[in-house]
Parts: sequence; structure tokens; C-alpha cells
Amino acid sequence: AVDIARLRYGNAAAARKKGADIAVLALLGGKKWAEVAASPEAMEAVLALTRRERKTIQFGLKAAGSDPGPADGAFGPATRKAVKAWQKKKGEAATGFLTAAAARRLQSSGAQALKAAEERASTTPRCAGMQKETECWNELANKPGCYVFDSEYIPSETAAWTGACSGIVAVGRGTWEFKSYGGAGKATGTLVRGKPHGRWVNRGANGTVAEGSYVDGRPHGRWIDRFANGARLEYEYRNGSRDGLPGVYITVQGTRIPGRWSGKCFWDGRGRLWVWSGRRENCPSG
Repeated sequence: AVDIARLRYGNAAAARKKGADIAVLALLGGKKWAEVAASPEAMEAVLALTRRERKTIQFGLKAAGSDPGPADGAFGPATRKAVKAWQKKKGEAATGFLTAAAARRLQSSGAQALKAAEERASTTPRCAGMQKETECWNELANKPGCYVFDSEYIPSETAAWTGACSGIVAVGRGTWEFKSYGGAGKATGTLVRGKPHGRWVNRGANGTVAEGSYVDGRPHGRWIDRFANGARLEYEYRNGSRDGLPGVYITVQGTRIPGRWSGKCFWDGRGRLWVWSGRRENCPSG
């Protein structure tokens, strides 16, 4: 019988997900049915709950008003106490151990809460109160409760998104509209789980149009800045930084002037400053 069960299901966890009864789970767990039936602890053990399933159950207990302590996937004394309290509310024997039916009910009620907790954890730190140029998650002004990843946060900045939100993160194709330092700009592209990814076009308040790629929320690869006066700058980002990297400033007349970034300032080989981001006086000597 054990061999047949293994051929059909593989292991206890797979068997449980396919709806196998407790007797089959006992066989796969190397237990006799009489031994399992006589012990609530053994009954739970043969369920072979994964760590994630245990975390989901802990969230289910929280949702039901029974505090299991930290939802860490470990069933310690606090979780056992919470299970007993939940069982008493249900009019069941308060053993502190779960049957297959109880585990299913608690997983069902805890799944959404676990997903929400994981989304909150994936969108930290939040930008509110953070320092300038910190990587953080910014709440959208036009969609409260929905966040976007900002690789260079400006405390005075407000952001809006014309695309969709999924859960608590902005997603899909759209335009990121931002205001900071009294100016405004727009960036059009795709957000993947709240982070810019792929090709983007950024339009600044001063008429500059920057085009380039993002990888996992940070600019990475070749970029071109086209200025309102007709000049342009070609350069690269590496994982969100251009500091120390070379580039070429191309004048309106087509003259190519090679240079290098120092922080957010682009200098040529003769120490002349051609392009800066933010305040000009913040540029160190080239």
C-alpha cells in the first residue's frame, strides 16, 4: 500500500494538496493509522506542512483573533496557545494541534493577509521622512496606498502615476508625473512590481528629454540626454550610478567633447563643466 501511495502521490505534502485522506498521509509518513488516530500531534505531523503553509496558518489565526506571535512559520508555544483558543471558539477539542480540515480553513483565511504582509515588506523603506537621494518607496499622490520605487528620492517630491496599481504597487505602462524643487516633469515607461524596467523617456521641466533603460528600478545601460538648445549628451549608467563613467557631449554644431561624470557633474578633460543635475554650485572641481 505504501508503494502504491508513493507511486501515485510522491510524498505527503503532494498527497495532501491532491486531496488524499489522512490514512494515505499516514502511510506516506511511515505511520500506522491507529498510531496517528490516537495522537493529535501525530495527526498534524503527517500533514507535512511546509514553512509557508505554517506562516499562512499563523496569519489565519491572527485574522480569527488568536495571537500566534510572530508569523515565522514555526509552531512554538504562542502558536499552540493560539490554536487552542481558536479550537475552543469553534467548539472543538482544544489540543493545540491541527487536523487536515482545520489547517485548510486557517490557510484559506490567512492567505490574503500573508500576501498583504509580503507586499508591505517588499515596499520598504517608505520615503516619508527619508533623506535626499535615498532609495525608497514613494506613495502616489493620486493613488493613496499605492507605491513606486524611487532610486533617488527628493523630500519635496510628489509623484503621480497614470497607469494601474496591483495591490499596493504601481504596475504596467504609464506616465510617472513628478514635482520637485518647484518644477515638474514626466517619465513614460513600464513599471514591474512598482519598479521602472526597460526603456523609459523622461521629460524635464527645463525641456531636457532623457532616454534610456532601467533594470529592477535603477537606470542601467546607455542613455541620451537631448537638451532644449539642440545639444545632447551620450553616456551610461551602471546599476543606478554614472559617477566616474565616461560620456560625450555633442554641441549644436556637432562638435564631440569627451568627458567624465563626477557625482552628478559632467566635466571635460580640460576641467570645464558642461552638464549638471541639481544645483550647479554643488559640482566639485573637474
